[in-house]
This record gives sequence, structure tokens and C-alpha cells, in this order.
Amino acid sequence: MKPWARKLALLAVGHVVAVVAGEALLRVTYSGWSNYNTEMWRYATTVKQKTPDNPRLGHEHKPHATAQLYGTEIRTNSLGLREDREFEVPKPSGLKRLLVLGDSITLAWGVDVEDGFCARLDAALDGWEVINSGVGNYNSSAEAATYEKLQVLEPDAVMLAFYINDIEKPQYCSGLWCSLSHHTYYYPLLKDRLGGGTGTYIDYYTDWYERESDRLEADLDGVMTAAAQRDQPMVLVAIPELHSFTENPFPQVDALLQRVLARHPEVALVDLRPHLVGHEPKDLWVSQEDHHPNAEGHRLFAEGMLPVLVEVLP
Repeated sequence: MKPWARKLALLAVGHVVAVVAGEALLRVTYSGWSNYNTEMWRYATTVKQKTPDNPRLGHEHKPHATAQLYGTEIRTNSLGLREDREFEVPKPSGLKRLLVLGDSITLAWGVDVEDGFCARLDAALDGWEVINSGVGNYNSSAEAATYEKLQVLEPDAVMLAFYINDIEKPQYCSGLWCSLSHHTYYYPLLKDRLGGGTGTYIDYYTDWYERESDRLEADLDGVMTAAAQRDQPMVLVAIPELHSFTENPFPQVDALLQRVLARHPEVALVDLRPHLVGHEPKDLWVSQEDHHPNAEGHRLFAEGMLPVLVEVLP
């Protein structure tokens, strides 16, 4: 082997050894440096799966999956729902069911399942089973597809827990980089550390609502129309962006929801913002790097929802 080829081969081997050693070190020390973005990656690779047969859904939970994520256990039942129970089909006589649509907030990311607002409502509503169908990174299209998919459970009513990021389109990877992201700790950590971007979260969401509002409105219209056709009372819960409860930097989001509700007067609205005024947003976060609601936030959410649900549910 020529000297230059030998040096190149040694360099390549050295890089491979360094990456393998780094991967091993990251796995051994993970509990000491784990963060929100890496935990979300682990959630995506251990609990989720793609649904190529349903492009609107995009992804869903694996059935009977279990993972310890961000300090709590996420465990799914046979339908891939974060529930500690199975739902009997056909539905038992005399029982009513409330299907809750939503994303990682509905899922109760970062808190024990019994502390999520779905479980709290389930405990408070006599004669009702509250079905938590929340999945991380679900947008309005996936929530609409979930509504149709779970009609098999014969829901009597539906509640959609809307959050500002319901307008986003999830990105799915493929190829070599996708394989790396699904099988290594090294790549997601590098992506997290080297990622970022410009602009504020206000700029980020303002751009989404300028480009995708029509799609979001159509998704919400579709669920509301289907619920009315099925004689299922519906409640729309507006969860405020969790950085400020006194100021609203996104009036365009409220205007969009009001436009949709004007076409569907049968749908009840729960605006959670008034129930959170007076609380410091950071006190209701899972952590300083993770702005999902903690157990106290979920308690306040449930308290805000309950009076309307008691009035609306048959």
C-alpha cells in the first residue's frame, strides 16, 4: 500500500473508532446529559411508527410499547393509546365515551399518565370514559384522521385540544441519515447541538399561519361537520401558547378559530387563557427547556374544561 493510501486508511479507521467509542460513551452516560430534544427522538424511535397506508395520519403509536421518557413512563395499549386499560368493543351498555384528540400536550408528555388532563377528566365525569388519543407531533390533519380511525370505539362526544403548533407539517426522514437517527445517540445529539435557526418562536408560527391557515381551517371544519352528522357533541379547547398568559402575540390564531366556530355554532369553546392568568408560565412547564405543561398545568387545564363538559355532555 502506498504511503498516502495507508494514511488515508488509518484516518478512516480512526474516525470509525472515534464514532463507535463516542456512541458507547453517550449510551453509558446518557442519564447525565439527556435533554428534551434527545428524549423526543427516543420517543419517536421507540414508541412511534410510520403509517404509510394513511398519509393524513403520518405516524402513530406502536401497540403495547413501553419507554421511560423525560422522567416518566409512556406505555400504550393494543390500539397504541397512552392508556392503562383496554376499551371494550362493542361498547358496554350504559357507558358513554369522550374521545379527546390532540398532540403531545393531550398525550401528557413529561408527566405521569394519571396527572394528565384526560385522566383527571375521566375521574371527574361519572359514567364517561375519556379516551386519550394524543400523539406527539400530531397536527390538525392527523387529529382529523385519528377521529375517523377511532370511531370503532363508538364515541358519544369528541373534544379537540387545539394548540398553536397544530398547523405544522411533520417532517419524515429517509435513507442513510434516517437510519443513523433511528439507531444512534451520536447523530441526534450532534443535530441538536448544531441545529437551531434564526428568528423567534413568534416569527416561526407567524410564518406557518401565513402559509397554511386554509389547510388548518379545512381540517377543523371536517371534524366539526363529521361530529355534527354523527350527533356527537363537540368541544374545542383553545390551549394558549405557554410563554405568556397576559399577552397574546398570535391574534391571527384566535381569529382563525373564531371563523371556524362561526360556521359551527353547535361546537362549544373552552378558552383556557383566563384560567391561567395570574400564574407564571415557567411554573407550569415540565422543565425550563421543555414548555409542555407539568402536572399543575394539567390540573388547571382540567379545571377549565370540566364546567363546559358537564354542560355539553349528554
